[in-house]
Amino acid sequence: MRRSFLLLALPLLATPVAAQVALPLRTVALSRDPGRSGVLSAAYRLRLQSEWPQLASATNPGCINGGHEQLSGRLVRTGTGSYDGELERRTTILFCGVHGQVREACRLTLTSAGAVTARGDALVSGAVAWLRLRWAALPDSGVTELSGDCPPEFAGKVQQMYLAVVHGLELPLPGPGEAMRRVMLEDYGWLAEIQREDS
Repeated sequence: MRRSFLLLALPLLATPVAAQVALPLRTVALSRDPGRSGVLSAAYRLRLQSEWPQLASATNPGCINGGHEQLSGRLVRTGTGSYDGELERRTTILFCGVHGQVREACRLTLTSAGAVTARGDALVSGAVAWLRLRWAALPDSGVTELSGDCPPEFAGKVQQMYLAVVHGLELPLPGPGEAMRRVMLEDYGWLAEIQREDS
């Protein structure tokens, strides 16, 4: 299963933050559609709610790696057929454990609220449509707070990773006559609600 959780990437902080890995996307026999087929809406309302695992330590049940995140907003079709917009993101990430050269467990909580820029490419076959969506934090948008007893250098790297990483997923779009679709994206760990805004 493909999961793109930031919390699962925390043990890899010895790797430079700039070394990002592109997400593998589902291979589907669909074609790009600039919106002329009638299958696609001019705009969509989107809400993503994380369904991440909350991993507790076997020896210390109060030590949890997990958290939650929510994104919501509107995507509008552009002249090139892609969908662009800004989504409001609210996040809490929990880390507890050892890392890097530090052998004693520490705890870190990252909370953040701010906007992300989002772009989606629609793929259509007949009456079936999917959206390949990417999002990343806008520069200097929102507030990120760190708390806990982890060393400042580690906490700073977690914050840097959170603000720099580009996320992505695929989701099915509601078809004509289907106002809203609610779907669990198990491969990505998200619950998605997407609503058509037909003109």
